[in-house]
Amino acid sequence: MGFATVTLLVGVAYGGVYDAAEQCANAYLTAHPGLPDQWMHNDLFGGINDNTYVGQIFGTNEMMDVNMMDGPSGLRDILSGQALANRTAWPAAGIHGLAGFPELSYYIGRVGAKDFAAVGAGVQLGPGVCIHRVPINGRNWEYISGEEATLGYLGGHVVRGIQSNNIMATAKHWAMNNQELNRLDNTVVIDEGTMMESYLRAYQSQIDEGTGAVMCSYNKVQVREHNETIAWMCGSKEVSQHLLRDVMGFKGALMTDWTNSITSTTNGVSVQNRDVIEWEMNWGKPLDMKVPNNATLRNQLAKNSLIGMYASGILAGSNCKANTSAPDITHLPQMYQAAMKSDITHLPQMYQAAMKSENSTLLGAILAAEGTVLLKKSSAIPFTAKTILLAGEAMLSGGGSGDNGAFGYEQKDHQGEGLNTGGLVAQQLMKASLSTGGSTAYWDYEIPASVTPDVVIIFGAQYRSEGYLVNNADGYLNVDRCDSSHARNNVNGATYGDCNYPQTIQQLRAKYPKATIVSYTTVGGAHIAHDYINLVDAAYTSFYPGQHFATALSMMLTGAVSPGGKLSYTMPDVEKGPDGKSYIQSPISRFNPGLVYPGSKVTLQVPAYAWDEAGNKVSSIVQYGHDVSEYVEGQLIGYKYYEKYGMKPLFPFGYGLSHATTAVKATGNTCTSSSVTGGCTVSVDVTISAPAGMIASEVVQIYVGYTSSNTGNDAMRPVRTLRTFRKVWASGSYTLELRPDVFQNTWSPTLQQWVTPCGLDKTPGTFRVLLGNDVIASFACSN
Repeated sequence: MGFATVTLLVGVAYGGVYDAAEQCANAYLTAHPGLPDQWMHNDLFGGINDNTYVGQIFGTNEMMDVNMMDGPSGLRDILSGQALANRTAWPAAGIHGLAGFPELSYYIGRVGAKDFAAVGAGVQLGPGVCIHRVPINGRNWEYISGEEATLGYLGGHVVRGIQSNNIMATAKHWAMNNQELNRLDNTVVIDEGTMMESYLRAYQSQIDEGTGAVMCSYNKVQVREHNETIAWMCGSKEVSQHLLRDVMGFKGALMTDWTNSITSTTNGVSVQNRDVIEWEMNWGKPLDMKVPNNATLRNQLAKNSLIGMYASGILAGSNCKANTSAPDITHLPQMYQAAMKSDITHLPQMYQAAMKSENSTLLGAILAAEGTVLLKKSSAIPFTAKTILLAGEAMLSGGGSGDNGAFGYEQKDHQGEGLNTGGLVAQQLMKASLSTGGSTAYWDYEIPASVTPDVVIIFGAQYRSEGYLVNNADGYLNVDRCDSSHARNNVNGATYGDCNYPQTIQQLRAKYPKATIVSYTTVGGAHIAHDYINLVDAAYTSFYPGQHFATALSMMLTGAVSPGGKLSYTMPDVEKGPDGKSYIQSPISRFNPGLVYPGSKVTLQVPAYAWDEAGNKVSSIVQYGHDVSEYVEGQLIGYKYYEKYGMKPLFPFGYGLSHATTAVKATGNTCTSSSVTGGCTVSVDVTISAPAGMIASEVVQIYVGYTSSNTGNDAMRPVRTLRTFRKVWASGSYTLELRPDVFQNTWSPTLQQWVTPCGLDKTPGTFRVLLGNDVIASFACSN
């Protein structure tokens, strides 16, 4: 199966992938009719943590135990994961969204699953695909999708890869897990259209690939069309039963996040909806959600669990499993193919090599490089035969369930999840990787006074984690970690810093005025960069790049691979507020008092009120709050908010330079009014001119916009939405497909189905197809 064209499905009931597994589950229950009652020990169904696994569902004489481990960036550095030698700390899941490389996402999932198998865990709690609604959210780096649900497509390939090794994937956190602030009790208030179009849509590809499990989030939800009901996500019949199963087609096991609630309250009356979830999961406390003694319910919970187990392959059966065959990667570079396996002659040679061998070191490095975004380029890079100074702090992982503790098993004083920097081991590898080809690298604490560097690389980082707040908010926008002594001395990395990154750059610039100054930031999401971008000659950024960052760094800076990332989020600039003060831009609570700049600890002040754009004043609506967060921005998330209100960011969504010279030109399309039902294609010519021996890529990004003949209908409609993309490594002509789903892109709560915008509005309008920002086709939409 090839993945040449990326189009996220947005249709209804794509459950066919589970049909074979469902037949096997039915057969199993027929052969073992007593299983449901036996499986639900003491009327409880689920699992808790022990000294080996973060969760374990005990089996019966007729059923295996189900062992679970975090997480979304590989096996977590905890319990059995902490003891596994040579465990791979993969790049953060968010890097998949930066890289836009579906074939590689498959192989990262596939090879990463081997660590789970090695410790006897049959369930991997990942991937994560929540949307980056709040720029400071502590878990944005754990989520593939960035600001755009279309990027959630990549999560489907991670699922397919994980389950190709008979490990159950878990899509999480369903849904709207967009803040850590009061995450256990916060209520999301949202309309159904926004929820389906912007948040739940990110999960469709994982369901279409047959994910065995979905994990629901801690937060509560109040759907405006059902305003009388407030339910914890794990107890919401509307969202986690009707929409997830009846509409989107999921048939596997739905589990709670650890120690969650299943309560739903309607008109003041609260009930426990034990029929919504299959598995209750707890941490440090016994299970307590009793399963009623109802044969139909128990049989359904057991059946859904079996479907997930058969579809993923952790329970073997004849022709029961979802299709997990390898993607066609013959268009990739040979080096990339060699780290994978398949007929892959269309990829760059180095990539072919990595895929064929399933080489975790090379695969991790390729993802880190292809997911690094080049913000500013210098003709001095790539380089050879230089003296290099390394300074500052690179963070290789964040905190919480995605903390994979790079090189933890090699650290003498390893304390579990504290080695977000990878410690001294990581520093030594970075130094060694750049001390090749006639170059010599030093860290700032060891460079001889007599040595003057040609290149100074200054690392800066942000710390982000689940459940970790500062000043009653998720985190700072500043880059505030840049002290190399932290990693050198294996200091616990699970904390915010107090470094002044721009000042550190200025000091090194003054000390080495003739050197090429390079910034490299490893971050948890959107961050402040305007204060340092003009102080450096070149700038790179990525989410936490994992333990093979040293190899990726050498690839990029010495010319083997060009950075291939495109921003999956928006990097803010400074703007003047109506009060004359300077503020860091934000699509949530614009002109919030906590965003006043300059400031060393810039974050959202809570409660964070929505900005009334029409009235040019702050409103009384809490967009980001402790008890309630109202999603009044609707579809205008991230880049869509910036574009709607004319905010010019420092670096926009989809931005990313290359060490090569690249260009994309539209050459034709078949998009007309009939495309609404028949789809269409867009043809482009891509030119990539790279130095000899360098692997360089370009990403073709196709957006769709819509304008109603009644402009009032467009008040909260995005200017454009990314609908498909394709990453390529060679000059040539390419064709991208836009399926009918791309135009039937609007959810009708009344009809409970996808319709065209004009169909929802009952007013005609015009579709626009855009290559980046350029309109290449427009046609009518008739209601």
